[in-house]
Amino acid sequence: MTIGLANNLLQGKRVLITGGGTGLGKSMGRRFMELGADLVICGRRAQVLEEVASEFQNQFGRPVKFVSCDVRSSEQVEAMFDTIWSSGQLDVLVNNAAGNFVAQTHRLSARAIDSVLGVCLHGGAYCTVAAGRRWIA
Repeated sequence: MTIGLANNLLQGKRVLITGGGTGLGKSMGRRFMELGADLVICGRRAQVLEEVASEFQNQFGRPVKFVSCDVRSSEQVEAMFDTIWSSGQLDVLVNNAAGNFVAQTHRLSARAIDSVLGVCLHGGAYCTVAAGRRWIA
């Protein structure tokens, strides 16, 4: 089922999706572009981001910016937001980057749990604080 939203609903809005190169992040990015948004994606693998940016540019006729960033690193997150803000304000942040294991939870090691929390909890918090600090300023 397609929701009837205007194709230009997000025109002039800039959206960052963490983990935007694959899976749900990529699907959300496509939909944001269909609605007219300017898209920025980030993830750890630059080649994947570059391929998605090229695919979307060919499909929509508009460029997609991408930044290679490991959201588990507060320093990399701050550098990414500096890069993004250097060409204009961001309007929307989607904290989509995730770390997970296909395993029964009670069988996860402490290291596996730290890995999941590093991306999902710390990464999401680092990005939210970095964006929020800039929006408030």
